[in-house]
Amino acid sequence: MATRLTQEMTDQAVRSAVRAVRQEACGRPDNGWRGGKPIEDPEKTKRWGFVTAKPSEYLVHMRRGKILGRSSGQGASCFKWPWDSVAIIPTTLQHIYFAADQVTSEKVGVQVKGLAVYRVARPELTVRMLNFSFP
Repeated sequence: MATRLTQEMTDQAVRSAVRAVRQEACGRPDNGWRGGKPIEDPEKTKRWGFVTAKPSEYLVHMRRGKILGRSSGQGASCFKWPWDSVAIIPTTLQHIYFAADQVTSEKVGVQVKGLAVYRVARPELTVRMLNFSFP
């Protein structure tokens, strides 16, 4: 009985270690409400303090719904108060792979695979349309 319990505990430890390695390797949590979503940088999600964007990122600092121009910019940094919002937008080339399957009216299967490459050119406009903010 004791060896069986020890074996079950060992199996659980191995499973949790594999889960942790998998989570670390792919950068996405396995379970919970954030399951499958990218792990956010804790430096960007802090409630208040200095927030800095990398040189390849555009920082948009907002207060009361308006963009603060003097603290926003490429590779900028700002001091975020609890009532402010900060959005950090990647301005490097982004790649998205997609696939779509469809059945036509003639009952023929059609499969499309593609690659979209894009770069954000106007971050101030993009932040209004997409949610990049970290409250």
